[in-house]
Amino acid sequence: MPAQRTNSLSEKIHLIPHSYDRNDSDASALRLVYSLEPAWETTEGEVKFVHFTEGITNTVCSGLKYSS
Repeated sequence: MPAQRTNSLSEKIHLIPHSYDRNDSDASALRLVYSLEPAWETTEGEVKFVHFTEGITNTVCSGLKYSS
């Protein structure tokens, strides 16, 4: 009988119940950031976004946490 394999990749994929909305860019990006880094929501400091506009259809932005 072959050894039972586990799919370690599926164990590392998390569902994020949010999506990016280009009409509400910063607010929707902030929801995504808080889903990935929940501590950022409760720690002191502001999250700021830098938007990269080099692409035609893609939206790329970077979220940075600034402490006071």
